[in-house]
Amino acid sequence: SSLDAMCELVGLFAHLVVEARGASPEEALGLRLQVSEWCDGAPRCSRFHEDHVVLRMVTALSGEGTSWLPERPGRRVGLALASSAPWLGPRVANALVCLPLEGDARRVAQGDALFLKGRRWGGGTRAAIHRSPELPAEAEISPRVRALFTVDCGAPVA
Repeated sequence: SSLDAMCELVGLFAHLVVEARGASPEEALGLRLQVSEWCDGAPRCSRFHEDHVVLRMVTALSGEGTSWLPERPGRRVGLALASSAPWLGPRVANALVCLPLEGDARRVAQGDALFLKGRRWGGGTRAAIHRSPELPAEAEISPRVRALFTVDCGAPVA
């Protein structure tokens, strides 16, 4: 069942955190199931960004998978510029981050688990740059609703 698959993913994620980070198996994990609908073609996290966690696993249970960018020279400059200019629309901000290679974004398929290092990973490792996918150009796309399951390790305590 879907619930069994989600539980298995959480167990694998916990094992990965213990193996990769030397964290204790009892370290708290944050789980979130978010259901959202595209509004005027804009998904919830439409700008490229980094997460403030140690590690995040992202799985689109329905709808499009998450987009991410491979590391490239100069990419962090574009991210810093886009982050410091909240008035820029997502398209302009994302174009800054994608420089020098337009169309460089990768996307995982629905149901795939994507593991993203966050800013709190440490050890001089850079965080993964990612965003929610854009709504495809076809107006009749289905589903227009996206269910996203995330598991976080090392999220700041609110």
